[in-house]
Amino acid sequence: MAIGGKFAETRAISLNELLSSKQTLKVPRFQRNYAWSQEKAEALWNDIMARFEDVWYRSDHPVLDAQYLLGPIVLVNGKEQRRLFVIDGQQRLATITVLLCAARDIMFEYKEIEGVHRIDELLRYGFMGNYEWKLELNDTDKELFLELLTYEPDEITQIDRLKKRTFKTKSEKLLAGNYKVLYSAIMEFLNSTFNTETQKITGRKDGDNDNDAQYERVKKNVPMLNHFIEFIGEYNYVVMVMVSDDNTAFQIFETLNERGQTLSKSNLIKNHLLNCVNKDNTDLQRQLSDKWNAIFDDVIGQGQKDDDFIMESLRSRYFDTPHKISGKNLYKIIQEKFEDESSCKMYIEDLEKDAKFLSALNDPSSYPDDETRDEIRAMRLWDAKFIRTPILTAYRKWGTTQEYKTLVDILVKFFFKFRIVQQKHPGKVEDVMINQITRRIHDGQPLADIISVILANDNHEDFLYNFEHEFVPEPGKAGKYALQQITISMGTNNVDVKPIDDLTLEYILPKSHSKHWPDFLGSKPGKTKDFVPRLGNLTLLHHAIDIELKNNAFLEKRDAADAQGNPVGYKASNLKINTETVCNHNEWTPSIIEEREKMFREHADRIWNLESYGKNVGGS
Repeated sequence: MAIGGKFAETRAISLNELLSSKQTLKVPRFQRNYAWSQEKAEALWNDIMARFEDVWYRSDHPVLDAQYLLGPIVLVNGKEQRRLFVIDGQQRLATITVLLCAARDIMFEYKEIEGVHRIDELLRYGFMGNYEWKLELNDTDKELFLELLTYEPDEITQIDRLKKRTFKTKSEKLLAGNYKVLYSAIMEFLNSTFNTETQKITGRKDGDNDNDAQYERVKKNVPMLNHFIEFIGEYNYVVMVMVSDDNTAFQIFETLNERGQTLSKSNLIKNHLLNCVNKDNTDLQRQLSDKWNAIFDDVIGQGQKDDDFIMESLRSRYFDTPHKISGKNLYKIIQEKFEDESSCKMYIEDLEKDAKFLSALNDPSSYPDDETRDEIRAMRLWDAKFIRTPILTAYRKWGTTQEYKTLVDILVKFFFKFRIVQQKHPGKVEDVMINQITRRIHDGQPLADIISVILANDNHEDFLYNFEHEFVPEPGKAGKYALQQITISMGTNNVDVKPIDDLTLEYILPKSHSKHWPDFLGSKPGKTKDFVPRLGNLTLLHHAIDIELKNNAFLEKRDAADAQGNPVGYKASNLKINTETVCNHNEWTPSIIEEREKMFREHADRIWNLESYGKNVGGS
């Protein structure tokens, strides 16, 4: 059945077909800046090269198998003649263009002029004697991208020129960085030795890496780039979705997101907000666009997904929306809630404020309160997303006052009990953290009332049972926090186990135990491996046990020393969790693990009993 109506021009097309169109491609001025990391550019290169080898080096390989789908691009065929606007797909198209520019510049350097003209035909479009580049990026990236497109080597190569150039934005650094990555990848490819009969890379001989030999080898192999460019155009496809208006483009963008594509709705949201600004007020549009880019590129950056940040900010501020605040509903909520210039401007300003604090939760080294910083570090180990929202809301209400510090302390302990140890369903955790606690903070209720809500949801006896019998922490995450708190409870000074990032979690009975621990179970029924992840089998160290000792017998790990006789095993640690519960044993058995878990439960009863918070706050 053919696609009709407004989606009639949806089809898979080769890059040759896309770039041979008589229409140029423009990224709207307010679209997201270039954001592909070096890893993504390298992954694209590796995928393309794998299929290029299938085509040119393996005559027995089905050619169709070498065709590569780069992904969807969504284009708006607007009112401007000969111009299409790129709503989705700019990152892939820009990186492919940078790859072609790097190949062209190498051909310039080695005087392979035929290939230079071939690439120009892909990247440029001529109309009535005038030439335009096929792809134009947004206002932020346009200048550097144009430099990459128009460069013609003379006395200095593009690589050397970029080394001397200063970059104004993060996206410029990414563009230049990926040019260098792809240039180097092409040169490495050309610096290989080919068997001319089989067209197969055979590698290089040892000692064949001097500069003259490399230059001659690259010069000899540069004509292979003609085949490579041909392959890029003919065998690489995109799914082109052509529509006539932004709303339809955004609808498709949302649909791709809901169907599992890794697309962020932040671009949709940005476009909606800026479209609400009076079109004649270009200064405000540019100001808000720059502010948005700074929030997501510089403040939040790689520390958090864009949509997660937007969702946390919304959940902390808005309880009057008819829709549940979720990833699926983000764009719909923003559309309905912010419809005019004033409200959109206010929303971006609110995002800017929230970004500064949430970026500190992503990177506790910049977190504003020394007393609760270690709780924030522990929280990061758990990927505890729902606890972040009430903490953000409390910080906005109270700053780093004593009320704030008390709330962070009890929230972290409650979340550990409720979600990590008792494994309450995420829906229940969300209800308590967002609908009950965050709402009350937002509404200005006193700390005593908020703590009452926490205590009403806290079942201490259930927690203790699960802590002793069911709690199997993930490596390096909740177990590190639990043992840190127990170590402090045993009498070790706080400063000796903080920050939590400096601690290493050690399995006393190791995962690879078959060689040195054959008699671990003795007469006890069961499987040795079942005891490995249990809390009673874990301890904390400041330095990991040497890899050569890691799987050895218990006494070897306990008493290990260096050549000067200094302890390097468990006896090297002065933490009481080691001196009093590990080094005082001459063997390591299931019974000792179970005894430690009973002892840990006694400490847990004191550490995570939240009743005192209610008494202290209630009496203040």
